[in-house]
Amino acid sequence: MMKTYKIICCGMFVVLCIVLGAGHSMGEDEKAFEAYRFNPFQFPYPEYSYKADIVAISHLNQAPKDTTSIDCFGISALFPKKYVDQVDKKSPSRLVIRSKNNQAIMINREKDQRMGCSDESEKNNKDFCSAFTSTEDFYNKLFTLTPDDLAKDTYASTGFAWIVHRKGIMFQRVSDVKIYKGKGLTIYRTDLKDPDMSIKTELIVFPESIKPDFLILSMNFKDNDLIETFISSAK
Repeated sequence: MMKTYKIICCGMFVVLCIVLGAGHSMGEDEKAFEAYRFNPFQFPYPEYSYKADIVAISHLNQAPKDTTSIDCFGISALFPKKYVDQVDKKSPSRLVIRSKNNQAIMINREKDQRMGCSDESEKNNKDFCSAFTSTEDFYNKLFTLTPDDLAKDTYASTGFAWIVHRKGIMFQRVSDVKIYKGKGLTIYRTDLKDPDMSIKTELIVFPESIKPDFLILSMNFKDNDLIETFISSAK
């Protein structure tokens, strides 16, 4: 019994030494993380200050040459024919358009889940979930609010700070953000800067005609003409 007691005491001593040693040699990264735990709203990175330009949508009066119309789960839009070699309906809510060069456009129809703020999760995330009323409202605030706005009375609650905090995750690999607004249509655009990312451009599309559902359009390439054609013809 005494031998076992000595072994246990020796083990506890070794563990205590390791813990104390780790605390004594805490690096700068660990200190920064400790500070972050008590104050997550530090916003040190440039993406926290991204604020989207709002571009007015000019709808096309007639279809440009070499384009084809595709029904995208309740809205129709034009796409350049060079990108439309195959149109595969993967499921009732997913469509993939491919070119001969394997350039791909994936379109998903999504249900509005309020960014995960279901009844149960809302109880655990009251601050965050109380700061927006829908997925579209969330994206509007995500794309337009910056740390400077949090000093205003309108955005003083902690929920808005959590939305700005999300920019650090959602815009970490993003080079540019834009909002397109037109009659019955709002689109949020992100362009990705990370060469290792398979997605190069993403559009979050909110048409009035299919609310509360919305569309997510993801491309593995970037073509501004295609994007402008889609945006100006979507209806």
